[in-house]
Amino acid sequence: MRVVLWIYIALFAALAVWGLVDPEMDETPADMAVDAVLSFAMLFGMVGYAIRLDSPRLIAAWKIVAPLLVVGYVVQIVLAVLELSKPDPEMTVIEQRALLAFALVVVTMFVSPAFAINFRFARARNLP
Repeated sequence: MRVVLWIYIALFAALAVWGLVDPEMDETPADMAVDAVLSFAMLFGMVGYAIRLDSPRLIAAWKIVAPLLVVGYVVQIVLAVLELSKPDPEMTVIEQRALLAFALVVVTMFVSPAFAINFRFARARNLP
């Protein structure tokens, strides 16, 4: 199971870096900074869980950080939905809604395990 965890962490890291350096991403510097902070914090919690980090202060802090990560990602998703909901002359309304629904499902499926891992780390569930 640890191998699957490390593969997920590596995939999450690769996609986070790709999202930050992709030249086609049309983001402001502030958006990129928020993406970087959220991604780094999410990765830090997952790696801490994977290596069984035993730091009572860090675990206590993560009880605050983990919910903030969820709030941060939910706000980002809501802002993305609002941006993608604007009319696109190259697509029909049905195509645009289908694409939006597909993107929301994929993002939710991909980020949900990261939330769970960070909450497990915050509860020190990684320790024997």
